[in-house]
Amino acid sequence: VRNRIMESLLHIKPNLQQISHEDIHNAELRLGFSFPDSLKELLLQYNGGDLGVNVFFTNFDGDERLYELYHLNSLEEIESAWGYVKDDPEIQENQILPFGETLGSPCICIGIGQKNEGKIFLMDWD
Repeated sequence: VRNRIMESLLHIKPNLQQISHEDIHNAELRLGFSFPDSLKELLLQYNGGDLGVNVFFTNFDGDERLYELYHLNSLEEIESAWGYVKDDPEIQENQILPFGETLGSPCICIGIGQKNEGKIFLMDWD
């Protein structure tokens, strides 16, 4: 049921390159941290993919914005992006890992440390 709900809410078109538990484990060893179980499930099921039109609103301190979530990163894309963002102070402080993209600069991140493990964040690079 959980996957059907996710598919109906996000309309995920999966990446054709499937991955295994071993692929995820090896990526965790290379990156030096473990992925939350929810991200592992998402990667095993879809390994990234395009999302079609999926919009969401945010309201931070009265600043309302509309975003379109359009892409979930594959394991390969997550590893590649980590090389560029791992030294960012906000990434380090909040212990988050980018794993999805919106149109524009914000990205979707997931908590990877004890502080925020498994929580979802919207990080605006501007």
